[in-house]
Amino acid sequence: MDQKYKPIQKKADHLQHRMRDVVDNNSDEKASQLLKLSRAVLEDVESNRAPRAVESRIIQLKQVLEHCSSQPTAAISSNHAEAMFDEYEDLRRELRSLPNY
Repeated sequence: MDQKYKPIQKKADHLQHRMRDVVDNNSDEKASQLLKLSRAVLEDVESNRAPRAVESRIIQLKQVLEHCSSQPTAAISSNHAEAMFDEYEDLRRELRSLPNY
């Protein structure tokens, strides 16, 4: 893995574990979507995908989180959805600061 991706990989890994912790109902469609997308973000970073490709995946994840925070769902509480939204936005900003963005 490229060394400039190391801090981003660490944060993506942390966020993926955190997502598993905050998702309430694994059988809910939105829950499985959130878990799948958070895993995909981590895999994209670990496979050295271009920052814009990783950013695109984060944007998809943020859209689902935004939907979950605005409309009640069994998948995740709105507070957790908002917190995860903010943390993934921070990760997106870190990606944008990479020299190869």
